[in-house]
Amino acid sequence: MKILLRKFIDHIVLILKKCIDAILLLLGMAFINIGVFLVNIPAGFISIGICFVLLAFIVAKKYAA
Repeated sequence: MKILLRKFIDHIVLILKKCIDAILLLLGMAFINIGVFLVNIPAGFISIGICFVLLAFIVAKKYAA
């Protein structure tokens, strides 16, 4: 039972190591966009569009390598 639990924990840690950068990127985008929306709503939509373009570029660059 302990071996099975250890393998499960190792698997979860491996998944988190692979996608921690994407998780942090999405959190950062969310916080930036929330702040911009609080200042000006049209600027919030512009910042979301810019963030999605940057996210697409980063994902494409990551999967191309």
